[in-house]
Amino acid sequence: MPGLAIGILSICAAVVPAKLPSDVFESTTRWFLLPVALDPALKGKAETIRIFVSSDRGKTWKHEQDCKATIGKVTIGVADDGLYWFAAQVVLKGGSRTPSELTDLIPGQKVFVNTTGRRVDIQKSYSNLLRENQELSNRVEELQKQLRDAESRRKPK
Repeated sequence: MPGLAIGILSICAAVVPAKLPSDVFESTTRWFLLPVALDPALKGKAETIRIFVSSDRGKTWKHEQDCKATIGKVTIGVADDGLYWFAAQVVLKGGSRTPSELTDLIPGQKVFVNTTGRRVDIQKSYSNLLRENQELSNRVEELQKQLRDAESRRKPK
């Protein structure tokens, strides 16, 4: 998101041996301290930062809280374990917002909350990907054969 960076402080402890995408942090707690850093070009122009959370990978966003643009960090808690995306919207002194639409929010932080310590395997293994690829290839061959058979029955001989 232009002009704003959201990160997460070390309150979120990594749990080994999690296999998470590199842009997702795993947390053993449901409370986060999110640092908020404005682009220097927006200093003095920004009035408020609106924090949003999504539990459905950005399909919908819920307004969580507002904070002053100078605050530096915010504390946010979530109710349940799961994957959460956090995004911010900057409200300028004139009232305009960046981004102007919620559909344009970009997650600045992704957190997988895992308070139970269960094993996490969000990414698929190479062997699983190879197996799925082979299954799809077999299905494509099967459909192509059915198509050829259907076409040969339609053509006059």
